[in-house]
Amino acid sequence: MLKLSHLAPSKFYLLLVLLLLILKDSTAEEITINSLFSHWNKIPNETRTFKETQFDPFLEINHSQSGSLFYKAPNLLEQHYQSPHKGSIIFTNETVKLDFPNRKIELSTENAPMASALSQTLLHLLSGNQAQLKKRFNILYTNLENRGWQLTLIPKVNLKQHIDSIIVTGNEYTINIIQFNQPSGEWRQINFN
Repeated sequence: MLKLSHLAPSKFYLLLVLLLLILKDSTAEEITINSLFSHWNKIPNETRTFKETQFDPFLEINHSQSGSLFYKAPNLLEQHYQSPHKGSIIFTNETVKLDFPNRKIELSTENAPMASALSQTLLHLLSGNQAQLKKRFNILYTNLENRGWQLTLIPKVNLKQHIDSIIVTGNEYTINIIQFNQPSGEWRQINFN
């Protein structure tokens, strides 16, 4: 049995504080892949600002744009770009609509596999639909320091020609970065503020 009566009061309090910190740390809810998707499944809508960077391996250049993202569960995602050009991309289960000054187009997810992959992946991720993601991806989950985590989505055979991997990182239950990597070496990263 540990005798504490011989400790000076300041050492006793220090020991007590350390024990409380250890207990608090050990009782903190562990972030798991299931708890992430369960949490995301309960979010009805969300608005966040973002900076998007795209890398072109052929030209070896990056270009960036920024704006705001609006999500409404389970099947609406709008990206509104403000800088350097104004425009929007609206994702639903059936279509992807691009509305930029020199380009307005609506793609059916049925006829455009890359648009479908992007649209469906983002919508299933944000709505916490792990079962639908598992139909298209092998999902690897990694715990990081300070309650951080990383999801790596590796496409199954039918998407490999369009997507090499999707890396999603965050902290607690918040998505901070989504990066789409293509087989060509091109990548697109969305950083949320």
